[in-house]
Amino acid sequence: MNLTYNRNNHFSSVLNHVHNTFNQVTCSGASVFIIHNDSIVLEEYIGKQSNKNDARMVSADTQFHIASVRKSYIGFAIAYALYYGYLEDIDDLVLKYLPELDKAIWRETTIRHLLTHTHGLHQKEDIVFREYPTGQNWTYRQVGIDALTQIVKKTTKKTVSEIIHEQVFRPLGFF
Repeated sequence: MNLTYNRNNHFSSVLNHVHNTFNQVTCSGASVFIIHNDSIVLEEYIGKQSNKNDARMVSADTQFHIASVRKSYIGFAIAYALYYGYLEDIDDLVLKYLPELDKAIWRETTIRHLLTHTHGLHQKEDIVFREYPTGQNWTYRQVGIDALTQIVKKTTKKTVSEIIHEQVFRPLGFF
């Protein structure tokens, strides 16, 4: 723990959650930055910038390689699809929206499994196979991301990128 700024006990559950996650997953560093009512109420830095021995401690100017930020974008696009009625339920089977997939492999897999990376599927070249039963473990695999983006495109007739630009980036003036 490197810095706590204007610590506010109302947000201690958020900070505890980040600390618990940091201790449970494989990561080198984390930060928590909360603005509430136009004031910074919590700013804390945890760990190091990388797993290298000479890595510096995380601070306000630390830059991370955030390759997996697309998970947030895809999650938002799925939430958009649910909110606007393109999808009925997060617990719908993937096969409801992508019936062309191998039914034996995908039969128990839900959208929730894809979002939480508990789908148990893996892919080598063009072959998708079950690595473990749905909901039994957590593994980040591209096959789940691909299925989610296909579901978004098929149901909304928009790509994840189009939804993010239309609903987030343009309204915030990013473009």
